[in-house]
Amino acid sequence: MHGRPNIKINQSLAEHYRTLLSNLTKANASISTPLHSTSLSWLHIAASSGNSSAQFCLGLCHYNGIGTPKNNSAAYVFCHRAALQGHPGAMNMLGNLYTEGHGTPKTPTLGLRWYIRAAERKDAAAIYNIGTLFERGVAVDEDVRQAFEWYVRASVFGSVNAQNVLGIFYEQGVGVAQNPEKAVQYYKTAAGNGHPHAMYNLARCYHDGFGVERRDDVVALMWFKMASEQGHLLSILSVAVCFD
Repeated sequence: MHGRPNIKINQSLAEHYRTLLSNLTKANASISTPLHSTSLSWLHIAASSGNSSAQFCLGLCHYNGIGTPKNNSAAYVFCHRAALQGHPGAMNMLGNLYTEGHGTPKTPTLGLRWYIRAAERKDAAAIYNIGTLFERGVAVDEDVRQAFEWYVRASVFGSVNAQNVLGIFYEQGVGVAQNPEKAVQYYKTAAGNGHPHAMYNLARCYHDGFGVERRDDVVALMWFKMASEQGHLLSILSVAVCFD
């Protein structure tokens, strides 16, 4: 789950289209090509002609197993080609592959370099990922204050994950002074953008009366339900408890 600027996260809808594409691929399994999906075939043609966006899309398809079997090595190859052409999304994805060691030897320092190159092109996901490295102390010294600053930058550029994490930081006082009201503000922003865990966090705040004017179980239940519709397990449990 990454989220895109100006596009609401919807896990259920995303899974619906993944399943739809997978079923279409199986239905056309008699076609004698390794890429049975017509859409993937067109992507492959465009990627072969040097289209960086098509290369990036193919990399994501291979990484996530969308319309084709999961293949981290192929994901690395296509993302690397696109990244060399300056595609910021591919640069960020390449940073992920190096950091996690998927399809290439695990080299977090190289991952950080690619994140930085993507961040220089204002890629919100890459800016967010740099924050996670500082938070975890991977490829850099652990520094939650630096992580907070990177998350703020990512939030400005539309990272929904960063918006939720900033809510957590303000709620718990990590890298910044605790501020319940700002925590709720960030949770509301991320929840409004479809982030299921932010919906859960916002529901908790209303349930506990944290950072809001007063406790409101009705609003809490509404957000628990919205998150549960995206398959968020803690929210499903919370809804069950509410009706128990």
